[in-house]
Amino acid sequence: MLDRFAAVLALVAIPILCGEWNPRLAEQYLDSRQKAWAAWPSATKSGVVCISCHTTFPYLLARPALRQALGESGPTLYEGMLVSGLSATVFRTDGKDLLGPLK
Repeated sequence: MLDRFAAVLALVAIPILCGEWNPRLAEQYLDSRQKAWAAWPSATKSGVVCISCHTTFPYLLARPALRQALGESGPTLYEGMLVSGLSATVFRTDGKDLLGPLK
């Protein structure tokens, strides 16, 4: 019974704890993190910005929805940089290397 009460309490408290969501602040935060990632030498040692599964991939998934919420007309500098880097990596890599070892 206590677990159910805690779950209900958490659901009720979420809006209070989160306050108002601000798409402009979300944009500033996400874009600033991509700017920092693109400037980090380890992220660019291959010659293009690495598509890190825990940083840039979620950015590429979330940013188009945020762009729509903000009424922006096109991709950000960082989206373009990441997509072109991903394309360059795919085109210069042998298909067998992309799949890894097959068992």
